[in-house]
Amino acid sequence: MKPEELDQNYTRYYRDTQPRRVYPTEWAVRAMLGRYPRHRPDKADYPGKTVLDLGFGDGRNTHFLCDLGFVVSGMEITQAICDPVSERLAAQGQAADLRVGRNRQIPFDDNAFDYVLAVHSCYYLDPGDTFDTNLDEICRVLKPGGTFIGSVPMADNHYLDGADDLGGGMRRIRNDLYGVRNGTIVMGMASEEQLRGYLEPRFDDLRLGSWRNDFWGVHENVHLIVARAKGAPTAG
Repeated sequence: MKPEELDQNYTRYYRDTQPRRVYPTEWAVRAMLGRYPRHRPDKADYPGKTVLDLGFGDGRNTHFLCDLGFVVSGMEITQAICDPVSERLAAQGQAADLRVGRNRQIPFDDNAFDYVLAVHSCYYLDPGDTFDTNLDEICRVLKPGGTFIGSVPMADNHYLDGADDLGGGMRRIRNDLYGVRNGTIVMGMASEEQLRGYLEPRFDDLRLGSWRNDFWGVHENVHLIVARAKGAPTAG
């Protein structure tokens, strides 16, 4: 699938499913507010810090980040996806700097963000790119020591069923239940070890988790990432 075809499909999907209210993704709430043996976020650190909501979709996590006191920016692949989210934010007295871009070319300056949140987004690949391309771009916009919070699908995630294996974890989707992503190339990690191989050259203080669900036959299985860009102090 060409990038412009994916743009059109997602624009149409969000246009047809625009809700009046949105609710944040559960694992993102847990990552930002929970306390776990391997991950204890500092919630007092959030107010006034900069965050990028990478691939924000209908804005469900954009609102959540505003509520936490962040200075929020966001990126999506078309202006037609950005506009309704900006309008909904404004109606609630919130605001975010929402721009059009792609994982390979995030439209913000170097070292712009204290945090990057990428909920089901950072693993979409444009033709000729690899997951390294996307991770390098995330590191570019993160400040040294900035926090990356994201998800990457496991190889048995629902939309990778029957996908073409392109090698190195890259897969071309063939059976998307929602009819939006067929033909799109994404990463699908076979193991946590494989994911670590991509992350460790770029990030310190890796805190990995997982999210496995069976939503009435839809298997949502993803690796969860919390990590600090190189140059960060090690968390206690």
